[in-house]
Amino acid sequence: MDLWIAAEDNQARFKAAGLEDRITAVNFDVTQMRPGHAPFAENSFDAVLSIDAYHYFGASSAFFDTHLAPFIKPGGQVAIVVPGLKKPFPLQQSVAPELAPWWQPGMNFFTVDWWMQLWQQSAFLQLELCEESGQCTQAWQEWLACDNPYAVRDREMMAAENGQWFNFTKMTGCIHK
Repeated sequence: MDLWIAAEDNQARFKAAGLEDRITAVNFDVTQMRPGHAPFAENSFDAVLSIDAYHYFGASSAFFDTHLAPFIKPGGQVAIVVPGLKKPFPLQQSVAPELAPWWQPGMNFFTVDWWMQLWQQSAFLQLELCEESGQCTQAWQEWLACDNPYAVRDREMMAAENGQWFNFTKMTGCIHK
């Protein structure tokens, strides 16, 4: 499910990978998902995978339980990777001064500890792992090397950041109902 990429484009990728019979692409806004208001029934998914998206919509303690958990089968797996922070910004500052020129409302970059505390509030998710990814440097380098306009825009910010603030947080868990 993707809000920005057409379902047909994602389905073509799944077909190229030989997965068209196991994955169905849907163009839908996850913030609109609630039982009775989604294009699928409750307990439809064996797994949920989110890469570089969850921090935009799921940074509240209730979101997972109300918008995703109803649609994941008991025992279903959850795997999420989000860009985040190695450490909190200095007290009394909403952002590190060197990042201020690029920081935008809603970036929702948080520390591993912040995510762990949030996920532990879920009534349905048994958190298995919440840690900094060992692939942070590689992931940022690949992002900055691509020609995506957002990546191009991020290059100056990442140079100013100089490896001191950003990481990727990876989280996995299992659904219990």
